[in-house]
Amino acid sequence: MRPLPFALVFCAASLSFGSEALADEDEGYGKSDWPLSLVKRPIVPATGMLQVQGDTLRMNLSKGSAFEPISLAPDFFYGVKKGWTVGVTHDTGICFTGVDGGCAKAYNDVGVELQMSLMGRGSFQVAATGGASLASFSDPFVAGLNFGFLSRLRFGKVAVDARPRIYVGLAGRDSQGDVLDIPVDVNYQLNQQTAVGIETGFAAVLDDPGGTNRIPFGLAALFAVNEKIDFGLALRLTNMAGSDGGIDGREFVGRFALRL
Repeated sequence: MRPLPFALVFCAASLSFGSEALADEDEGYGKSDWPLSLVKRPIVPATGMLQVQGDTLRMNLSKGSAFEPISLAPDFFYGVKKGWTVGVTHDTGICFTGVDGGCAKAYNDVGVELQMSLMGRGSFQVAATGGASLASFSDPFVAGLNFGFLSRLRFGKVAVDARPRIYVGLAGRDSQGDVLDIPVDVNYQLNQQTAVGIETGFAAVLDDPGGTNRIPFGLAALFAVNEKIDFGLALRLTNMAGSDGGIDGREFVGRFALRL
């Protein structure tokens, strides 16, 4: 089955199941009692909450191209109603280093995403996601659809987060075709406000998953100032063990989260 029909059926089935599950589910944490602990948090914002999040500062440290580019790429998500979240996302966002410094343009990508909680409380949480992205406004114009899940499995102070998704290219497929991406994070809560983690996963072009794939590896830390503000950082090898993998591809990520 082609990726696009499969993704549509998969997402539709998930949304149908989730609508029934939400009917019997409590609201869970709200804006007024949002947990400090990373591993105890819901995977989607509470109803009425605006959350700025993501890999907000991204700095390339790869061999031969260090600090090219440097960009600011926040995501914005809002809890519309019980179980439903809408967001605006960025992969690169605002790029500061110019065309000679690895930027196609100062601002060249944006996405929209819908999240629907299927299981929103307890030690196992799941949300279905779907959306569209413009990966490049400039030549070549690149656009596509995303379908997938957010999930968290918690064991005491340890949480395993997985975000599998399929990207289906609609325009500019020569630049970016269909992709399977499965980021996986393992976080440990050191104390109520501080968590450390390992970031890895698997990404592959669906037309050639064995020959064109990435397996990143990174170390991360997050500090919750209070229920509304977090700071974090991560150091990554962008393709430690995939095809043509090694340690030359490197990235620094600065994270900032704000909840209103």
